[in-house]
Amino acid sequence: QARALGRALGRVRARAGARVRATPAEMPASFRLLSGEAVIAEAFAEGGALSEAASIGEVRPELALALGVVQDRVKLVSAAGQLLGDEDPVPTDADVQVCLLLDPLETRLAELLGAPHFEDLGGKQDMSLPNRDVTGLPESFGGGVPLLRKLRLSGNQLSALPRSFTKLQALTELWLEDNHIARLPEDFGCLERLRFLQLEENELTCLPESFGNLRALETVALDCNALACLPESIGNLSALQKLRLVQNELTQLPTTFGNLKGLRELWLNRNRLAGLPENFGSLASLRKLRLVRNRLKSLPLSFGRLAELQALYLEDNQLASLPDTFVELRSLKSVNLDNNRLLALPDSFGKLPLEKFWASGNRLRRLPEGFGGLSSLTELGLRSNALEALPESFGGLRALQILHLQENRLSALPDSFGQLASLRMLWLSANRLTSLPASCLGAGSLRALQLVRLGGNDVERLGLLEVRQPAFLDQLSILRREEQLQQALSQRQSAAALEDAAAAAAAAAAAAAAAAAAAAA
Repeated sequence: QARALGRALGRVRARAGARVRATPAEMPASFRLLSGEAVIAEAFAEGGALSEAASIGEVRPELALALGVVQDRVKLVSAAGQLLGDEDPVPTDADVQVCLLLDPLETRLAELLGAPHFEDLGGKQDMSLPNRDVTGLPESFGGGVPLLRKLRLSGNQLSALPRSFTKLQALTELWLEDNHIARLPEDFGCLERLRFLQLEENELTCLPESFGNLRALETVALDCNALACLPESIGNLSALQKLRLVQNELTQLPTTFGNLKGLRELWLNRNRLAGLPENFGSLASLRKLRLVRNRLKSLPLSFGRLAELQALYLEDNQLASLPDTFVELRSLKSVNLDNNRLLALPDSFGKLPLEKFWASGNRLRRLPEGFGGLSSLTELGLRSNALEALPESFGGLRALQILHLQENRLSALPDSFGQLASLRMLWLSANRLTSLPASCLGAGSLRALQLVRLGGNDVERLGLLEVRQPAFLDQLSILRREEQLQQALSQRQSAAALEDAAAAAAAAAAAAAAAAAAAAA
């Protein structure tokens, strides 16, 4: 224990630096380590809060602060060898011995890593302790493992990081998700080599301003915290490529956000964003953008400058329109605008290179005349809108395979509809259709179609057409027979269940009557 205490004191001297030195005459007493060196705190200086006589309980926190350790490790012993309690007065006529107890967190950490002593961990470069019920890191952690490059502490009980944590100057990858961390050290940005940071499922409400000094950072995951804002310095993260901020409480993004020129993937689902900064279009490398379940009412005009954007997810917002610059997104392949308030799409929408487009649950009354120009489109979802007609160009969607048009107000389909040669699945339920265009009724029309749903239209009139039965109506007949069989089966099962229940009730009544007769006898 004496040797361990000696090693601990050596570390304290190294950490405390100039704070361990000769005691000035103004102090009420000299507080000395076992080595004879004096411990000085600012509160003991002339005019300081403790420059006059004070109790041991007032002195211990200041000594712990000066030594960079937790208060519980600091014990004071009088010149006579007596352990001083917090209620005792500070001696003024003799030195007071400062003793440091061994740090239980150091001991615990060494045990978890299979080392005899904490000091034996100094050469480690990779430390992995996920789901090991780690409740805290020792105050000496940063100085004790200076060569550490990768640290995994996921799924533990950490509520804070020690002040020495930012001394991990070699650290490049850090996993801290699923803990209870509420705040990062103010100088967290000193981890200048950090490239990967995982902080999901903690209790962070803010990030320190120094966060922007993490110039090497490439990937950051901050999902499921309680962040209400981001520091302005975040725009300085010039190497950042992937940023996840799902399920926080963000109401706006800082004006510097557009400076993230290298950002490729951005996840902002489930926040409270009402708008995006005007310079959002400056994110020149952005390829995937997720903004699901926010409160967006509009997109900035600069949005069209996202030249590399390929996938865009904007479901469950409050968008009433798209900016005219939207059609300038020349790399855009997939868009989801479900459950917004869109009344129309830009006139040049058909010039986009889209492969998948969803806009169900909006208020669209019509589609642009040039909509059929989406020649690469394979999936189209327009369920639950207010569409009354489709443009004649609709037949130009030659690559379309899946089409959702149910729950609209369509009374007819364009003549070009039969040109959808790749269409495999079609939903037209709950419209106002009473007829089909001639292009759909030929023997070779819609040959790829495998599934069709026409319920909620005037199906009988559709089925009584005195023309050659098209392939997809054959499929419809099969589906109708399957539905009828399923309905009959359900009815038989319900009837059988009722009969079983009635028989059980009759048996119970008979048993009750027999019991009553026996009791009467």
